[in-house]
Amino acid sequence: MVYRTLDRITEGLKERGFVERFDVKDGPDDPAVVYAIEAGSGTKGLLVDAFGPYANPEVGRLLETVEIHAGMR
Repeated sequence: MVYRTLDRITEGLKERGFVERFDVKDGPDDPAVVYAIEAGSGTKGLLVDAFGPYANPEVGRLLETVEIHAGMR
């Protein structure tokens, strides 16, 4: 399933056990990237970053160090 808004993404992830509470300001002026993260221990969480020029370069560097599995769609 493809989610188009941040609140729909987080709701879908909540159903899958990735988030307990997440406050969202959602709209076209708030583009974001949401990463669902699961550790080897089973701990789940979210990493949310801005999209485009406001993206945090540290997030990009972090993601280069972890194993990534596509498949949320």
